[in-house]
This record gives sequence, structure tokens and C-alpha cells, in this order.
Amino acid sequence: MELNLPNNLSPELRQLLEEHRAIVAATLKPCVEIQFVPQRDLTLWQSKIGGSPYLPKTVDYPKGENGTELQFLAQINFAEVPHLPDFPEAGMLQFYMAADDDLYGANFEDYSKSENFRVLYFPEIEADETQLVTDFSFLPDNDDYSPLSGAAALQFTKKFEPMSWGDYQFNDRLGHLFETDELRWEYAEKVGRSEGHRIGGYPGFTQTDPREYDEAYRTFDCLLFQLDSEEVGTQKDCRVDLMWGDTGIANFFIKSDALKRRDFSEILFNWDCC
Repeated sequence: MELNLPNNLSPELRQLLEEHRAIVAATLKPCVEIQFVPQRDLTLWQSKIGGSPYLPKTVDYPKGENGTELQFLAQINFAEVPHLPDFPEAGMLQFYMAADDDLYGANFEDYSKSENFRVLYFPEIEADETQLVTDFSFLPDNDDYSPLSGAAALQFTKKFEPMSWGDYQFNDRLGHLFETDELRWEYAEKVGRSEGHRIGGYPGFTQTDPREYDEAYRTFDCLLFQLDSEEVGTQKDCRVDLMWGDTGIANFFIKSDALKRRDFSEILFNWDCC
């Protein structure tokens, strides 16, 4: 892995990063960046945000603590995704959240409490549509608080990135390199930004990494999935609009050993906004 610096750095930041290239390069992690691609006629099997989920008839649709069905947020078909270490190479990973809750299913008293959000994993994908739920008319029309409208396909690109400024470990690992706030902020804006949609890599925040103030959450050491606020598409029937509060960002974290075991039952879900 090689540290590639952007061309628009100030001379001061470029010199600093060149002098400490080995330290910064040691933080490089692979990730898969995601782009929303508006598309009509999304299939049940493909990676997507919004729309109808892949759901075998043998599986109950996930519900929140009040017994109401959760909103389908997104799914990732790992056969379509460039491989990341420890992540699945096949199967379907899905994310659901409460749409009748102004916190979108998050619990800011206990970020890993999942009564109102859910992550499901299907290691094998059923290719016979007759074995899948295709009629979702049973779902309630209760999305008053939902951050999501519309649907889109997902497109994936693998890259390597250095530690983001928002990661709780940044001050310990890289913060000491920056003698001025101006250099630190330039790094945050141009090098260690990490906003956008992604699988793996480093997280982005508009506020603070929840793992910074509670060591118990630091066991959730892997960014499983991140969705930023974005509106894509211009046609009414071919667009997606995702808005976490006031242009916020959402993160799903998992423990590395759980990821290796394909155990998605314990997830830390956080979102914050401006």
C-alpha cells in the first residue's frame, strides 16, 4: 500500500506529510467507496439503497420494539463488491431502521441497543424468486421520520485511505504531527476526510466518534457500513434522497472477531448531523 497525496495540498502540509510519510502510511486501510446510481426496475438480489429487500419467505420481516415493521434501508450483495479482508465474499447484508422514530432507530444512551434497527446477513442467496417475498404491501405507511426516499443501485470502488481526522484514535496516532490548527484542518479537509458512503476503512462524523468517550464501545473496531446524506437523480421515479437530520452521516460498527465469524447480531449504530 502506498500513500498517495492529493495535488492541492499547501506546501507546508505536503512537507509535513512527506517528512512523516511512514507514520501516516502505517494507518492506511482498504475500503470500498459507494456511489448511488439511480436506476429503474431494481432487482431483489442487487445491492441497493431503498426499494424492496431480498427476503426469503422463510424469514420474518424485522420489526421494532413496538411491533411495527422497520424500514428497509440498504442491502449489499457481496458478490458485487471488491473484496476486503475479513469481509464476506458472497451473501447479502441488509440494514433496517425505524421510520416512525425521529432518532431513526438509534439509541444514544446505548448505541448497540438494536430494538429499533436491525442488520441481517444471508450467507447464501436464493435465486428462485418464487421462494422470495415479492409483495410488500403489508408494510405500514409510517415513514414520517424517515431520512430516506426513493431508491438507487450501488456502485463500488476499492481504495486505500489514511486515518480520518474524526476517528477517536487520530490524536494518539497522528495528532502530534500537526503543529498548528490550520495544518490539522487542512489534513481533515483534503487527506483524512472519510465522509461519503463506504464499506470498511475509517469513519466520518459531523460531530464526534461515540467511541471516544466510552471505552466499552471501542470493541466495535471495524466500520461495517457508512451512509452519508446525498440526493441523486432528477426524475421523480428514478432518484434517491437520503438526509440524516441536517446533512448528517450514519455509521454501523462491528467487532472484528464478530465480522470474521459472520455474526451481525451486535452492531453499534450512530448518526450525527450539523
